[in-house]
Amino acid sequence: MTRKNRRETFRFKPGFTIGGVAAETDPLLATCFISTNCFEAVNNIGDPRCAIIGRSGTGKTALLEELKRRYEVNTITIDPEALAFQFLGKSDMVRALRTSGVNLDYFYKLIWRHILVVEILKHYFPAESKQSNLISQLVNLIRKKLKPDPAEKRAIEYLDQWDATVLQPTHERIQEIHNNLSKRIRAKIGFYGSWFSLFGMEAGADGEIASNQETIERVRIAQEIISHIQIEDLNMARDYVGSIVLDDPQKPCYVLIDDLDRFVVDDPLVYDLIRGLTLEIYDWKRIKNVKVIYALRNNIINRIESEFKTRSYQKEKLEDQRYYLVWTRQELIELINKRLWKISVDLNFSNTPTLPEILPKHSGRHQSGLDYILERTLNRPRDIIDYINRAGALCIGKERVSMQVLQNVEDSYSQGRLAALYDEWRDNYPELNLITKILRGFPLRFNISFWSETDLMDILTDSRIKKGGWLETLSQEFQEYYKSGSTLALNTCIRKLVKLLFEVGIVGVKTSEGGTIRYCHIGDPLLSDVELDGDPQVVVHPMFHRALGVNPWTK
Repeated sequence: MTRKNRRETFRFKPGFTIGGVAAETDPLLATCFISTNCFEAVNNIGDPRCAIIGRSGTGKTALLEELKRRYEVNTITIDPEALAFQFLGKSDMVRALRTSGVNLDYFYKLIWRHILVVEILKHYFPAESKQSNLISQLVNLIRKKLKPDPAEKRAIEYLDQWDATVLQPTHERIQEIHNNLSKRIRAKIGFYGSWFSLFGMEAGADGEIASNQETIERVRIAQEIISHIQIEDLNMARDYVGSIVLDDPQKPCYVLIDDLDRFVVDDPLVYDLIRGLTLEIYDWKRIKNVKVIYALRNNIINRIESEFKTRSYQKEKLEDQRYYLVWTRQELIELINKRLWKISVDLNFSNTPTLPEILPKHSGRHQSGLDYILERTLNRPRDIIDYINRAGALCIGKERVSMQVLQNVEDSYSQGRLAALYDEWRDNYPELNLITKILRGFPLRFNISFWSETDLMDILTDSRIKKGGWLETLSQEFQEYYKSGSTLALNTCIRKLVKLLFEVGIVGVKTSEGGTIRYCHIGDPLLSDVELDGDPQVVVHPMFHRALGVNPWTK
């Protein structure tokens, strides 16, 4: 082989990237997908696990994209933003009922059930195929199989209605369901003023405010109507769609729902709608040849379960549907190795290096480059891809990354990961950037007792605290506890801060001498009160050392 034709060995080229940090912008996602246990579970139509729960950057969207790629013809994607739920967010009826404490779960389930059934019909009977005529054929097919049962006739009538309205825009279908409920409640109560005056939140047209007794009775009536929403017809219509339309076990149907945290509606309503969806999907397990799969961030599911405790929402019965997405060390290495292989093939390199081969090796007391990087991640693909991309950009023309380079890019990497973490938890803790002030300049490890009242007050007196926010609530609790003594107030509030910082991933906790450090991405994502008994050690996660100005050598 001549020197001119000789293929060069792997080296970092200008514009090097091991992939995008987000699935939507990752050019290597389709060709370098890693089939994990989570994918195999949700891919299996007979496996009840259909909820992919994980933090940002763990690959939830990537799993859904791979399902779409493999089962393109039999995959239906529902975009929550396209469902026009804004109407509900602006509804006086919904706002008044929520404020009055009426449980709207059945109402939300009805909306989701209608959306799911209609979206399946729209997929299998597209408009260009004369949809209305085909639905008529479906109804006729069902008629031939049915006995003259009144309930079954109502199901046919329900489908007959869709013959003319299935192409109706989503927001119009939602508005119709909403208006029907509104009419029923008003008719039962016999009141046609504003919804807020109906429940005593403002004066009516006559200037009078509903009495306590009147309000209680109206809330009872509204709750009774909502709790007995008749969806049997829709239930049977759903069952028939499952048995008639989705009757081929060789062609399972996947309905995919992502980005549930991006609803363009009033924030509290987002959680109501997501809770309604989780309850509705539980009822779809009886439909054997369809699987509704949705992805949700940990912090969203945590908030739903901590703030919304109703009789209809039982965590235990929903737990079997969930797969908590976590990555092992070996899976992360395999992910990067596959991408290195793809890059080597595309650039015609003569060799295909593995991740350990392009990083510094273990030497004496110095850890390997691989351990150095993984220690600074939350075991997520996004973290390791981001770190390697930053390091590779400083190694153009070289075959390996030096330890000096890994340390040089750590500043920008750490700052970027902290900014992303603030964004990830903005809905739960919008003042997280103020809370992390308490860690700046602290040593790597310290006991809870290391914090002083001065440290705590530095946060609680910050002028940027938002009214009604988490920190204002903590400040009010501190003042209340202070009446019983400063020590009680300090210990109680510091422990609340530690639990929060642990939940978001900024710190880990070592509960006993000789024990291991526990982080939220390894095991239970929440700390119990028992684990904070005594004076446990708090450890700042290495990912955030540089961003928070933590000195790992300070004691």
